[in-house]
Amino acid sequence: MKVCKVYPSLSHCGTCMNIWESYDYDISQMPSCGKCKFSLREYKIMGFVNGIFNTYALLERDGKLKRVLISKIHDIREKDG
Repeated sequence: MKVCKVYPSLSHCGTCMNIWESYDYDISQMPSCGKCKFSLREYKIMGFVNGIFNTYALLERDGKLKRVLISKIHDIREKDG
């Protein structure tokens, strides 16, 4: 079974940036993207679909399907059962 992670949407990144702005851009208070709950979620890759202009990955998590641009997925690997 292949699994992957998905980069968070710009709105999620914007939320972190707004929080960082409230700390007056103090570098010690900068949010860590490596700890972001949205980028740490693993999805099972079900397949790929070609659209008119883009190619999408069909991903499953908690029994729900999600269609994501392939440019948004990363850390693709094989996972046992």
